[in-house]
Amino acid sequence: MPSFLNSILNSPRSKLSRPPKSVPPWEDWELDAAFLSALNEWNIKNPESNLERVLGTASVAIDQAKDIMDVIPDSPFPARSLVRALLQLVKLGATLSSAKLKLSEFAMEIIGWVDIVKSSFVAAGIGEFTNTTWENLAKIREVIDEICNWATFRLIDGRWSLSNFKIDNEIADFKARLNDARKVFQDRSVIGLSSGLDTALRKLAVALGYQDRISRILRKIRKTQDDHYARIMDELQGQKESHARRQFLQTFLYPKTAQSTAYDQQEKLPCDEGTRKEVLAEIREWINDVSNSSRNFLWLTGDPGCGKSAVTASVARECKDRKVLWAQFFINRNIVETTNPNLYFPSIARQLADYSELVERQIHATLRHQPSLMDRISSAQATKLFVDTLGAAASINSKTSVVVVIDGLDETDQKYLEDTATIFSHLFDALAKHPNAKIFISSRTEDGIQRPFSKTKQDRRVKNIHLDTSSKSSIRDVTSYLCRRLSQLSLKHGLDPRVWPGDDRLATLASHASGHFIWAVTVSNFLQEQMDEWGHECLDTVMDNMGTTEGKQDIKALYSLILHMTYQKSKDPWAFETFRRVVGAIATAVEPFSIAQLGDLLKLQRDSLSAPVDLFHFVRRLRTVLVSGSANITDATVLRLHKSFFEYITSENSETRFRVILQDSHAELMLQCLRQLVEFYTHAHDIALQSKPKPLSPVLLYALKFCHSHLPQQMGVASFNVVIDDPAMPRPLQLNSMFQQSSNMCYAGPLTLRYPKNTKRVITSLDYSAILWNAVDGLPESDFSTADGHNDEISCLATSFNGTHIASGSCDGSVRVWNAFTLQPVSTHTVQEKVFALSFSPDGDQLAVSGGALMSIHIIYLWTDAIVDKLSGESLEQSAVVFSPDGTLHVVGASQQSCTVIVGLQYGNLQYGSPVKRTQMQHSARVDDVVVSRDCTRILSITEKHLCIWDLQNGVLLQTLISSMVYSASLSPDKDTVVYSSSRMIRVRNPARLTRFNLSLQYLHSTGIEYVNFSPSGKSILTCSLDAAHLWENGFRSSMPLGAVNIMCWPVFSPREDYLVLSDSPRVRRIRLSPQTSNLTAEWTSFSRDGNLHIVAYAEEGLLLYKPATDTPVGVRLPFTEGGSVRMRYAAFSPDASRIAGISNEGKVYVWDADKYKLLGASTQSIPSASLVAFAPDGSIVITSATQRATHLVLDGESLHTLELPKQSTAPTHYFELDTPGHICRTQNIPNRRLETVRWYAGPSTDSGVFWAFIDNHLIRGGADGSFVVVPADIVAAASAIPDSRGNHVPIGSQKRCQKRCCNYEYRV
Repeated sequence: MPSFLNSILNSPRSKLSRPPKSVPPWEDWELDAAFLSALNEWNIKNPESNLERVLGTASVAIDQAKDIMDVIPDSPFPARSLVRALLQLVKLGATLSSAKLKLSEFAMEIIGWVDIVKSSFVAAGIGEFTNTTWENLAKIREVIDEICNWATFRLIDGRWSLSNFKIDNEIADFKARLNDARKVFQDRSVIGLSSGLDTALRKLAVALGYQDRISRILRKIRKTQDDHYARIMDELQGQKESHARRQFLQTFLYPKTAQSTAYDQQEKLPCDEGTRKEVLAEIREWINDVSNSSRNFLWLTGDPGCGKSAVTASVARECKDRKVLWAQFFINRNIVETTNPNLYFPSIARQLADYSELVERQIHATLRHQPSLMDRISSAQATKLFVDTLGAAASINSKTSVVVVIDGLDETDQKYLEDTATIFSHLFDALAKHPNAKIFISSRTEDGIQRPFSKTKQDRRVKNIHLDTSSKSSIRDVTSYLCRRLSQLSLKHGLDPRVWPGDDRLATLASHASGHFIWAVTVSNFLQEQMDEWGHECLDTVMDNMGTTEGKQDIKALYSLILHMTYQKSKDPWAFETFRRVVGAIATAVEPFSIAQLGDLLKLQRDSLSAPVDLFHFVRRLRTVLVSGSANITDATVLRLHKSFFEYITSENSETRFRVILQDSHAELMLQCLRQLVEFYTHAHDIALQSKPKPLSPVLLYALKFCHSHLPQQMGVASFNVVIDDPAMPRPLQLNSMFQQSSNMCYAGPLTLRYPKNTKRVITSLDYSAILWNAVDGLPESDFSTADGHNDEISCLATSFNGTHIASGSCDGSVRVWNAFTLQPVSTHTVQEKVFALSFSPDGDQLAVSGGALMSIHIIYLWTDAIVDKLSGESLEQSAVVFSPDGTLHVVGASQQSCTVIVGLQYGNLQYGSPVKRTQMQHSARVDDVVVSRDCTRILSITEKHLCIWDLQNGVLLQTLISSMVYSASLSPDKDTVVYSSSRMIRVRNPARLTRFNLSLQYLHSTGIEYVNFSPSGKSILTCSLDAAHLWENGFRSSMPLGAVNIMCWPVFSPREDYLVLSDSPRVRRIRLSPQTSNLTAEWTSFSRDGNLHIVAYAEEGLLLYKPATDTPVGVRLPFTEGGSVRMRYAAFSPDASRIAGISNEGKVYVWDADKYKLLGASTQSIPSASLVAFAPDGSIVITSATQRATHLVLDGESLHTLELPKQSTAPTHYFELDTPGHICRTQNIPNRRLETVRWYAGPSTDSGVFWAFIDNHLIRGGADGSFVVVPADIVAAASAIPDSRGNHVPIGSQKRCQKRCCNYEYRV
């Protein structure tokens, strides 16, 4: 039925009253899915501003004559247009008081219905048929708009508002139309639903028709996926197992292997083209024979100089090209480690493992079952690592040869040669089941090899080939070689080979060579050298000398001839001394030197005013015997001696002027190695301050690795491990005093260097700075180093008080402790719950851990692996555990409205779970974060709008800073300055100085700065965001980018600021920081009697204890009862180096445990006149003073008490018994100027592996473990420490030092 309003509007007389066709006062809107979805999201985000409340608020604003636009939410409120439209009804009600309530209720009824539709839409979701249903709502939206237009028209036409027209009928009519529209909507929706169901059923029928096919396809896909997944998992497991095997072999196998064992690495030259064809063909036939009757071993023998190594190199090269060479080991006396038989089988096993994964598995299983095989060479080692492993390799393909080449077995260390040959001889029958396993061995027929190998001629598994120099083939090959080489020389210098050398001279040389390749090679090289030096006019003279019977067939006579011709015009003794020292260094070097390296090491000069020896020219003159091959000589040319030349120059039958005394050469090399350490010390302080130091020199690396190898052992006494190279050195007793207490001549402390065995890393440290170097190329290791260990994200980090250890806690419930310098794992602990915070105790023995949902507190005793729960059940939202410097544990946590501080939990004094003190710090808002100062005296608490500073002990509020959105904050070490972050802004406040400034870092941090922290010194500030971390210095004027950081765990500084620790997922990352300039003043150094420990007295730091033989390269400060540091006068180690006693400048005595760095006790009274301290045999501490001969103190608990004993004097600790005069290196009247002032003394023990030296005003301690300590020493100060005739001592620290420069630093008085 047509509505009443329509009838009025459609009547001809009411056309003027129709609503105008202008745009209504509200924006266009649609009642569709997008509108209802946006409205639903708005209600979720803004529950206080839903559609009904907005309309109600706007209605009130109309009643109060307020601007309704101020109360309608602005965009993105999606129903803004609907509200503005419905407000037309409310406005109309305001003009028609009789209809006010009805119109408002009508508007609210429409709003309610829209909310119901919106809720239904959310429940129904979005789909093909649901979207069709929303399209049916368009009619309802048109009715709502028509109602609002009607209200607008009513407002415009004032006559309507004044009439008595019955508004009730109009509202009823609109309600009826709205209900009709709803019914139509419902009918259409039902019809659409039915249609949709029919469509769905038809599609379902089609789908069911393909069900079987789809199922088959899905099963096939699933099977393919499962197979692919299984393959991936197998590959991952295989990679994991392979990685584990490699790690195991790197630990147990690789350290016991030799480097540079290949022919090309040693520059071994194969046979010259066209020579040794018969021999090589016979060897090739042996390699190719894999029948059951073939032989596994081939022993190539021959006289010296017959070319065995060249034949062996040719065999290795050919097998390498054919891909049948599995391992090669060229034993070379110029590379000493290759002469160590303990490395033979492990090195071959490593090469076999690198060739095949199957062999790698075999070796891995063998060593896991019996790791003792790596101890030394033995029959068991040969069987397991060589025979069984080679058998596994041969089993891979029985039709292909598996070749192992071993050259120069006779150059094995002579002490072990026969035993080694015996072990090899036991293997001859061991590979009978594997005829394709081929072992090629070449050697001289030395007695030590001949006796064990004597049965090889009858053994069917061993083939023997002897290179007979008198055979026709040998003579022919040598003649061919000479003809080719001399023809090349002739053509090079523009001569006719038919004229020179000519057939007669060539025949003479070939006859003299008599089948010896070494003779032919040496002659041709010498001729080339002479022609290059003097031109072809010297040829007749040289050839005439070569043609004499003096050099015929005897290689030693040829060497003598060459040396005489080279030095025929020289009468200068220095020339021959240079020869002996250079050639002696080459002969005794453990690893070969290049020309440049040898020059850097020897630094040969006739005297201090002369120019250095031109070593390059020296080698060019003697290249015939010093350089193999014919390549051009450069500074990088490696110097090597042929064994025959080595035997010649070291023989007692050689001329005195050319004779090399090996022990003198060893002594000189050792002295020069020690001088390399002293030279490095002079630059160590500058190197420590460089962000990218230069590489370590090759000669320094040589000194660190092989210095001990040159320590003389046979000079008339048992051993020599005290070296003095100073003619002004006082009497021997003063040397003992210098090691007891050496007065440093410059303010830098001792330099510690360590090259641990079986590693490729060098550690150097000076004072507080430590640097790790790659021992292969000398480069400093990357500033970034990482270590794996956890199975989940790292959640927290901590460093020990002395900076020697790092602790990491993980979400997997594990806690790992690492060496801070090497990142090697020290210990692993499990707390079985997620770890949130860590803190080391000051003594480093305990680690406090906070973790779990209830923030349980655990104490881990690091060296006993015991875990004890100390506190649990606090239910704090943030929790931190912090040890204060006095050893008190603080637990800090935040609850909803307060910051709770728990102080106490000292070890052994409390029952677990009973804190000493609880301090409540009330806040008016939620506490978001809590920060504890480093000295545990202040707390920063962060709320939504405030940053508060509290006194930790009594909970007093000290300062409140007002700032919104504080992300993180930190308090400077002096507690004067606060730095905090707000978004990408850094804010710095100093309330005491009334200074403040803000700094925007948005150009470096693209996200908010989540973490800020002062460094321990307060000179640097760390800022971290989710995308980057930066270390700021110089008041934010320069920064060091650190890359991205893990948001679960923020970085921590080391106490000395020499490194920064970060987490990189489950890995620990250590970043070396550029050290700050050190102002430490080292006053004196004292060593333990065994030399394994030393302490350094610093004016600013007290005593630092160093253990150079460990992986902790920097010193650890010893604690005092007063806290901080105390200036020390004197200190001494107990005989077993387990305790340390020291006297301060005020005369107070302290005793420490050297193992745990703990203070054991201190005297209650001072002894002002005390000068020296020592340990008596009964364990008491003997104090010697000027007024009282000896005061004995014993440790009782934590106090020292005087012990009444007979008066007796106690001399300083004697490190050496130097009753016999020192030996001066002057052997057989063959001069060596470098050794004329050197004296060698026997040490207290031949097995200690420790030697001492005093060179160039430096004390040096060297250990067999590869550690060295270099200390600048003052002879005058050391002399003053010796007791006078009355037994009195003058304190060393009181001596004045001369004002001159050493190590680039001025001596201090």
